Amino acid sequence: MSYTQRQISDALTARGYPVAQQTIADDLKILRQRNAKWLDQDSDFEMRSMFKEIVDKIGKVENEGWTLYYNTPSENFALRSQILMGILKAIVAEAKALQLTWPTLTELWILDQIRKAEDLHEQIRQLINANRLP
Repeated sequence: MSYTQRQISDALTARGYPVAQQTIADDLKILRQRNAKWLDQDSDFEMRSMFKEIVDKIGKVENEGWTLYYNTPSENFALRSQILMGILKAIVAEAKALQLTWPTLTELWILDQIRKAEDLHEQIRQLINANRLP
């Protein structure tokens, strides 16, 4: 486990959302695997490079934010709150960027409906051809 995973777990637990460090580690591992798979499948090197650069920069901002948060005295509530807002913005930006690596549930549903319609169209075409008189 990395220091960041512990920080995330501690911060969430302190806010009433107890999350095990291993859960965070597992989630991060899955995200990294999905991204790696997508990057390997994409043949556009320039797009892969740009995507990786964006995600890396956002991750760096997030990590620096957590470091700054934990190095800020707990008495300085206002500053810590501002830092947390910056971290939240980085997490939201990262989530938006990562969304590009896989389709949304709505997109998956639409693709499934299209596939079903195409299959039904093919079945109807076969029935019409089978019942056609010579």
